[in-house]
Amino acid sequence: MSMHRELKFLGGVIHQLLLRELDHDGSTDEMRFLLGNHLVKFLKVEFILVTRLCFGVVPDTNLYVAVENGIHQRYFPRADEVSLEELRVILTLEEFQEAYDNVKLSLIYMLNWILMGVDERLKIPIWQFRLVDDLNAFDTFPWGANIFAFEMFTRKEIVPIAAKAVAPYLAGLSEGGSLYVEDDRVHLPTVPDQTSSAEGPEVEGGGGRCSEMEASGPLGLGFQAMNTDESK
Repeated sequence: MSMHRELKFLGGVIHQLLLRELDHDGSTDEMRFLLGNHLVKFLKVEFILVTRLCFGVVPDTNLYVAVENGIHQRYFPRADEVSLEELRVILTLEEFQEAYDNVKLSLIYMLNWILMGVDERLKIPIWQFRLVDDLNAFDTFPWGANIFAFEMFTRKEIVPIAAKAVAPYLAGLSEGGSLYVEDDRVHLPTVPDQTSSAEGPEVEGGGGRCSEMEASGPLGLGFQAMNTDESK
């Protein structure tokens, strides 16, 4: 993964964006934000356009079997569970037992640390070690569908809990309206929905490969935007 040297990740921008997330009764795999007088949606299609990850039917990962003398057995022979932190320590080795071992371990680390953003103390699912032993299978796995489902589930489980804890410190947010808490969730003022807005193309499960799609809105990066000021 590479990024242009003049581009910088601004965590503050992401933080301010998430502070403006709206509660809604729409699809469970949809995020809505209030940006000025625009209601902005982020759907599965936008996730594909931004990440370019593959979508498709996620196979039953419980069916993956361990490879004899596989990468898990070579580096963690006495551990049934391996944390991301333990994997990072292994990656500091100057020599690896077999060719491409550093690539395979790096892929697992990148998947969990960068794409999923999990805590280093959490355990890595054993099926990931079994899958990465076959680099071709790892490459064709529908990671987009897997990560999208993981992120949406994690966000819905964690955000309501965190919202109750931080809400007293977020009161009085000037831009985008004041926040309030109800049912352990942080809310922004409701913006009238525009039912005429297109939801964008559905993403169907299939061959596990991403299909080319056009951006679904005028704001770039696939965001769909709707002007909520009827006078304009």
